[in-house]
Amino acid sequence: MVEKNLVSQLKIILPTALLFIATMLGCVFLWISVSRGPLGGSDAPWQDSFGKLAAKHFRLEILFAPDELSYLKTTTLSDQKPHVSLQDLRGKITVINFWASWCDSCAEESPLLESLWQTYKQDNFVVMGVVLHDDPVYAKEHAKKSGKTYLIAYDSQDRMSIDYGVTGVPETLFINENSHVYTKVVGPLDHDQTTQIVTNMIRQRTHESSPNSKGP
Repeated sequence: MVEKNLVSQLKIILPTALLFIATMLGCVFLWISVSRGPLGGSDAPWQDSFGKLAAKHFRLEILFAPDELSYLKTTTLSDQKPHVSLQDLRGKITVINFWASWCDSCAEESPLLESLWQTYKQDNFVVMGVVLHDDPVYAKEHAKKSGKTYLIAYDSQDRMSIDYGVTGVPETLFINENSHVYTKVVGPLDHDQTTQIVTNMIRQRTHESSPNSKGP
């Protein structure tokens, strides 16, 4: 009798336990795929070591360009809107922040981005806010009211966000002067962490450009 009761209990418990295990494994694989972005395969630029893999090409419509980047406003065709590409920013350390006007976290980290731009803009350094999942006209006005003076661009077809595995806002890419992805931050920026990243990038550039530095 005892054995029959034990078997009956196992028949009830075992399927539940297996279902629980399968659910937990599914959650783990989902977390891995999300953390890597929708392109979690070989197309994800940060799948390899940060700072070694070349950034993917992009070409974005400019909504606002500061005077320091006035060369980006020029265009050869009268009916063509100004655009910015990866090639335009080569030689500069570039912080690319994906944001939207409706995003509270984006608004909270905006002063930090503005501070970085004001501090390093004379040192071949660019901050670019890329409008994602938002109306470009409203976003441009929102950026102006918020006091953003750094470069603002629009990913109209979401191509850049797809290429870089961006799953939402805010997300931030740090691209070095050689157009390599240095690192990526998913979610709101932390002041100390961001400052350290930028400081390390500038220090590394200074070291590599020094006449006493050795090649690889």
